[in-house]
Amino acid sequence: MSTLTDAQYDTLNVEIGTDPLERGYAALGDAALAASLNAADRDVSSGWRVTTDELRRLFGPTRAGAIVRALETIAAIDNANGNDAKYLLIMLLGDGADSSVEAIRDLFTRATPGIFSNNELVAMNAESWTKRSRAAELGLREITVGHVDSARRQLAAGD
Repeated sequence: MSTLTDAQYDTLNVEIGTDPLERGYAALGDAALAASLNAADRDVSSGWRVTTDELRRLFGPTRAGAIVRALETIAAIDNANGNDAKYLLIMLLGDGADSSVEAIRDLFTRATPGIFSNNELVAMNAESWTKRSRAAELGLREITVGHVDSARRQLAAGD
């Protein structure tokens, strides 16, 4: 069994102890709780909030930096005009089914040549919507029955 760090146990203890998503942890045995935490059943969307790490993974560190700077510039312009920048980014990372979304993407790719293409915007959108486990959402590796047992013992002891 791979061990968790103290910080990871702290995260797991908070999750189990507070059950913030009301998943019914208290009623589950250790094996069922571990399975619940590991099940890739969470629709996780960063939507317009694609993380810098996701961009780095998709495009490499140099291009990711350029993309972040371009998005920050666009957001600053949008905010200066009294708009909420998230709506522009939603348009950029949207499904692409709407012609206005395609027009915004085309404008953005022309305004930022060599940064990314329309296909890469589509890839960013696909990357930002995924199924993840609750454990992955919390930044934890796969949780074992032993991890759950240890966490519950720590909680019971007040550690």
